[in-house]
Amino acid sequence: MRPYKIHKVQALLPNDRVRRRAYCRWLLDQQQRAPGFIEHVIWTDESTFTRNGMWNRRNAHVWSDVNPYATQETGHQTRWSVNVWAGVLNGKILGPVFLPQRLNGSAYLNFINGRLDDMLDNVSLAEYRRAWFQHDGAPPHVTRPVRERLTELFNERWIGRLGPHAWPARSPDLTPLDFFLWGYVKERVFDRECDSADEMRGRIVSVFNKLREECVEDPTLMPRVHESTQRRARLCIEMDGAQFEPNLIRSQRI
Repeated sequence: MRPYKIHKVQALLPNDRVRRRAYCRWLLDQQQRAPGFIEHVIWTDESTFTRNGMWNRRNAHVWSDVNPYATQETGHQTRWSVNVWAGVLNGKILGPVFLPQRLNGSAYLNFINGRLDDMLDNVSLAEYRRAWFQHDGAPPHVTRPVRERLTELFNERWIGRLGPHAWPARSPDLTPLDFFLWGYVKERVFDRECDSADEMRGRIVSVFNKLREECVEDPTLMPRVHESTQRRARLCIEMDGAQFEPNLIRSQRI
């Protein structure tokens, strides 16, 4: 017998598997009909960075010839958090954009009409005509004014709950923001403790800039991320819509 790690995966509801499978088939069909489709989706997400950061005690070790009795402070009485939006389009990293801590439909609509609209102004007309917009089913995303505004900007070219093309709920494993970008950013932001929200915002901006530099230094980085999106969609179909990430890790080792 050998010890094996348990992989945390998103819990699914009974009907989720059907929706995940249907979405993945649609995504791969679009990619086949129009090669480069996945690269021209504006993949987006929000994530909250808290003072406690992220820390896996099972994987945290201090190497020493004597026990240093190392500790890690947590459970601070003074708490704060930073809410961040980011996106991926083709080889470009969009953001970060700092959103209100309590995001609602009105604040999200203001973001779309402000910062997102500004970012779209920097996209060429040819690329904009091919671009799709994706977001998940968070409550601020599904208010009527938000959905109407996205339809004005992208016509039927957007993916989301109650949108022209439905995003399957509870599917962080299918978007590059969750399986790539947030992990990259948080690992570097939380490599040491932040003493204030302003310090954390500065560090987040610095990490995003570093990632952009890496994309320039390694032009294969983002194409590999988009290829992983396709690979995950194919594996989701093979698994009949179930959680697939442990199988993905195994296939990468073969």
